[in-house]
Amino acid sequence: MSSIYLNQLERRLTQTLMKEDDSSAPPKSICESVHLENLNMLNANLRRSFGGKFTHPSEFADNKEMLLNIKKQKLSKNEWKAVESFNFNPKRKTSASPNFISDLFELMIERNALTNLLNNGWLNTDIINVYFNMLEERDTRGNNGIQKSTYLPAALFKIYTERNTLGFDFVKRWTKKVHIFDMQKVYVAVNYTSTHWALIVISIPEKTLRYYDSLNGYPAATSLMKMKEWLSEVAKLENFPYVEAEWKTSVEDCSKQNNCHDCGVFILKFAEYTADGLSASEVVQTDMKEHRRKIAAAILKGYIERNSYCH
Repeated sequence: MSSIYLNQLERRLTQTLMKEDDSSAPPKSICESVHLENLNMLNANLRRSFGGKFTHPSEFADNKEMLLNIKKQKLSKNEWKAVESFNFNPKRKTSASPNFISDLFELMIERNALTNLLNNGWLNTDIINVYFNMLEERDTRGNNGIQKSTYLPAALFKIYTERNTLGFDFVKRWTKKVHIFDMQKVYVAVNYTSTHWALIVISIPEKTLRYYDSLNGYPAATSLMKMKEWLSEVAKLENFPYVEAEWKTSVEDCSKQNNCHDCGVFILKFAEYTADGLSASEVVQTDMKEHRRKIAAAILKGYIERNSYCH
């Protein structure tokens, strides 16, 4: 897209947002004009427009029940539009490729991946990565643009732990743009043999590693030990005085799934809820269908619906 066309889109977007009653969604005409493949280019404009109205979940810390009720809301009108548009026309094409429906954070989202998300399928690494990126950006924007949390690439744990011959040198480049020990929270998607997802949340100030798993029977202790090893390697790079004995691990009490396909949805919501100061136990099986739709709507629109985490 030319810079002139982008400037035109920005002006049209700003004008439409000023007229729209529901400013939480991009105008339909804009989405149609770029067929969603250029949503990543529009995201900066959207986020600048929403910046003055953003309220971070941490500001609701004294009223967790209110925040939880907000998260439990049904899909908004604009979320429904995004999801139903995809459901009614799942073969819509983008100019980039007929096999992809959008690209966010330089990650191409395959049509099949979103179809699986909406139809009780497994979540692949692209879905995990895109939602993690949106959470990271949301957290940063809610902290006056200062990054205090990072969500690691979904493949990092799997490659670091299952391909020992590659070692830390192979994955260290994946975090070269962020100083891990300057963060408050680090979110790690744990993948077991490409069949199950779990989550580890590292708190740097508290020196803790917390493990969340919606299924029993997976090696939590081993996974936590591996992440402590990874932390020690990162500490060497960042010249951080890491003392292994000071870092505590725990397996957290959380809701369990009653099937074999919702683990990916659980870890995305475990991450979102705990980032917002809520308990992972609030993420329950009966809400999975709604959670899937909300995740899909966020990916299709390029941002997390504002009413899912603020006034």
